[in-house]
Amino acid sequence: RYLRSLGMTLEAIGEFLRDRNVSGILELLEAQKMEIAAKQRELKITKRKLERRIQSIKDALGSPIDEIQLVTLDKQKFLLLETKLVNPDNDDLEMAVKDSLVFLGKVGLGILKNHLKEGSLETYDFVFLMLDKEDSFSGKVLTTPPQLGVVTRFKGLHKEAPAAYTKLLEFISANNLEITDFSREITLIDSGFTSDQNLYVTEIQIPVRQKNE
Repeated sequence: RYLRSLGMTLEAIGEFLRDRNVSGILELLEAQKMEIAAKQRELKITKRKLERRIQSIKDALGSPIDEIQLVTLDKQKFLLLETKLVNPDNDDLEMAVKDSLVFLGKVGLGILKNHLKEGSLETYDFVFLMLDKEDSFSGKVLTTPPQLGVVTRFKGLHKEAPAAYTKLLEFISANNLEITDFSREITLIDSGFTSDQNLYVTEIQIPVRQKNE
């Protein structure tokens, strides 16, 4: 009963009971201790992800809407999925990531720099998962340094995004900026969190720099 209370499997307990000895119980306890430590590390990572997600939702609920800000984007880490989407809805996005590992984070869409400059705003060049620093994925992982960017949030989902992109591009042009990288479009609150469409919030980030730099 004592060994079972430590979370040991019936198979491991059975092996020990068939050949009881001190060295055997020490080996069994050491192995169980290592397994518990590994689970604790996994739980800490999951807790941090949950805390970030909770903060992201709270931030989205209280954030200014339809305002454009020039900010310094944090260092970012992406897993890029080679999936092109045209006028996607949330079902399309879910299908695009269905073969990825279970993921507690931000799923987004990207438009390449040259397509943004051309004004091609309804076709997305790829889907991405925005990773945390402790995430480890096999595949095309891209890390970008802190950089200047224009950011806006709007009410709605991806189908409402072209209007927001147009405003961002006008802001970039009016402020003597130029686009340096792909856009990051992330739905912060959608049907997965609420049935009230008035609460849907999507964010777009576009990295930029001053033209005279």
